[in-house]
Amino acid sequence: MQLGESASFIADLQSSGKCVICDQEHKNKKTEDVKPVTESNSGWERKNMDRIFDTGDANRSSIYVGSVLPSPSTYQTEGHHCLAYSSFIKGNGEDVCLRLNFFLDQVGFAPNDAPNVIQLPGRRGPPQSPRGPWPVGVYETLKSFWVSIDQGKPLQLHVGRHNGAYFGESESVVQRLIVFASDPNKCEEETIDQFKERLKGLITGAVNYAFKCVAENTWVCHSSRLGPALSLYRLSSTEKHNFTVEAGTPSNKRTLRMSLVGYGGTGDPPPPWQTVNLITSPFV
Repeated sequence: MQLGESASFIADLQSSGKCVICDQEHKNKKTEDVKPVTESNSGWERKNMDRIFDTGDANRSSIYVGSVLPSPSTYQTEGHHCLAYSSFIKGNGEDVCLRLNFFLDQVGFAPNDAPNVIQLPGRRGPPQSPRGPWPVGVYETLKSFWVSIDQGKPLQLHVGRHNGAYFGESESVVQRLIVFASDPNKCEEETIDQFKERLKGLITGAVNYAFKCVAENTWVCHSSRLGPALSLYRLSSTEKHNFTVEAGTPSNKRTLRMSLVGYGGTGDPPPPWQTVNLITSPFV
């Protein structure tokens, strides 16, 4: 398995008599007819993930007050793929790694599955803060983030285009997943059913690891916005404070100078962030 592989490459591999999983010739070679994941499979389509969450997992739910996903009246959330959607599907809809996606689909995984989604404080705020009406002039984009701090369950904000570093972290995990899954020594000893069972465990560990990294703020989606948001939480709401943030795309970055009023929050801003107890092996 490798990133960017084409259907013709895999067809050539199969016609040469090599294993479709590890690219080697061995006694237990796998000969499955690998095909692209179809766009008709909703789990693999790019779509809005708001309010999608694995509410049946107590460890995941522990990141919210009372282990319950906040209602919009508490604070607005936006759905975020922990392992990035783009780590599996390119912008043009093609598979990043055709064989990996094919076998992940075979074992019941898709990027849009609830365990791979976390609901983060979004760009809209609730009608009022936990302490009453919002101070005049506070920045709408930061309200829900501030409420998560007020509640003692801080989660990073979700405000649009993500940092390149976040995508890099996600892609690194998927690359490691490919290496683990296509280990020729294990592949030679496994039946196809045994391989699929091992792949289930690998993708579960990868998704759990990514969820922890986002919830615990190890992977930061919007680093240039997070610093000012944390500072403004405690700063006075009766005067403006100046900040500089980056905006735009990686190829067209621009600097924005913003003058914003604070919130005057009384909670304890992170760090520390939250800790989530999930099994992530072999990803650490």
